[in-house]
Amino acid sequence: MASCCAGFASYWGLALGLTWFTSYLVGGLGYSQQLGGNLSILPWILGMFVVLGGGAISQRLKKAGVSSRLSRGAFASATVILGGCILPFVGSMPTPELKLAMVVVGGAIGSTIYVVLPMIVSELTPQPQRAAMLAITTSVVTLAGVLAPLVMGAMVQNAATPMAGYERGYVVLGALLIVGGLIGLFFIRPEHDRKRLAARATALPPLQPARA
Repeated sequence: MASCCAGFASYWGLALGLTWFTSYLVGGLGYSQQLGGNLSILPWILGMFVVLGGGAISQRLKKAGVSSRLSRGAFASATVILGGCILPFVGSMPTPELKLAMVVVGGAIGSTIYVVLPMIVSELTPQPQRAAMLAITTSVVTLAGVLAPLVMGAMVQNAATPMAGYERGYVVLGALLIVGGLIGLFFIRPEHDRKRLAARATALPPLQPARA
């Protein structure tokens, strides 16, 4: 559940990048349609390096003997929190270039959670139920893809200016990232949860064979 919270918050930012980022560049920052379209690739380029680099660092830590709580849970959650700490300051940046840089970095830096999420689920789920649990986790995380565009659209529509609406929307994203990251930081504990689940399974009475 904690990993879903962190993933949900991070996917909220991904959904905004897919739906509202180009509009923010053109209608908010004043870039031309052509330049805004070209710049819209920046979050995906940075996100690619974050996913590859973050996954490699997490796996290297795990191979070095670091616990899953730190190498996967705490590490990925910390990147989500970092993104959340950056985004609320977008509105205070003096130039469009700095606003763009803050939005790109803040939205993409937490993408490591997408790499470690399946690993955490796999650690806690028996092999026969693993595919189902991965599907359930993915459906919960990607629910943000439905909600984020609606919330941002309502904020832009109801704000005094489009720029104020966009910046308020990124403050909301930052708050979600901080809260989701903190939940992941404190409650993603694969080793502890695995022992708890094993103890519960041992305590359950054995199944009785069905009588004819």
